[in-house]
Amino acid sequence: MTFLAAAVAMAVLAPTVSDAQTRRHTPPSPPPSAELQPVSLPFGEFCTKYQRQGADSILVGIDRTTRQIRTVDRNGTAATFADLRQVMRPGDRVIIFIVYEHATSRMMIFDDCVPGNSSVWTGRQHPASVIEHDTATFMDNVAKAQQRVLEPFGTRQSARSAIVTTLHGMVAQVNGPIKNLLLMSDLLDTEVMNLRPTELVDTYRRQQVIMKSLRQSHLIPSLGGTKIRIHGYGLSDDHVNNVYPPITQDVMTSIKEVWKDFFRQTGADLEPESFVN
Repeated sequence: MTFLAAAVAMAVLAPTVSDAQTRRHTPPSPPPSAELQPVSLPFGEFCTKYQRQGADSILVGIDRTTRQIRTVDRNGTAATFADLRQVMRPGDRVIIFIVYEHATSRMMIFDDCVPGNSSVWTGRQHPASVIEHDTATFMDNVAKAQQRVLEPFGTRQSARSAIVTTLHGMVAQVNGPIKNLLLMSDLLDTEVMNLRPTELVDTYRRQQVIMKSLRQSHLIPSLGGTKIRIHGYGLSDDHVNNVYPPITQDVMTSIKEVWKDFFRQTGADLEPESFVN
């Protein structure tokens, strides 16, 4: 059954309410550059109509620090949005954002709620024809957001990648439970983790340097019970402008261990399939 059909069926049957070389570790970058332009997609168009009280949220993050549009970026983004379409349910709030070089320069490009739930105000079901129309509009906006995250953002190469601080900032903006975090990223956070594509991270550095620093800086968000899915890490392709060297398996394994420790500290629900490259 398609998502559209499922949403309509649920509405009818359920009347309850409810680095230019490698990335460099550099001083903090300035606020958003003029190259980053706001998106014209609607924000919250359907939340006042369908969002449940205490509704679950889904965070979708796309790492565009390289400014490039490589095969791995396209494939990882497609897989991430496919995951989104699988997990979202009527009433869920969906937030889509871009990871850039500093947490203040992130771009939230989509924030809306999945149609199909009872009316927020009356508790009554909306007519099936209305839900069908709203769901089609919502899905079209999600498709536009998927295109938007892969648009060129200028030619300037980012000096670093602010994955951790961006995640921390996004989680802080959400009221209520976050049921899914879907991320397309190479996981090379250079702002606070200082991860490099050619450097192995040993146990001491992972536990006594990186994780200790994150705890002391209060940069570990609360993601209790959140399911994690990550695409796009540890991969390279033959793009002519690909400035990053291939990441060896032992280095990537050590980087994954850093992120596993990070997500365990957040309380997230890590599963064997959480890391999908």
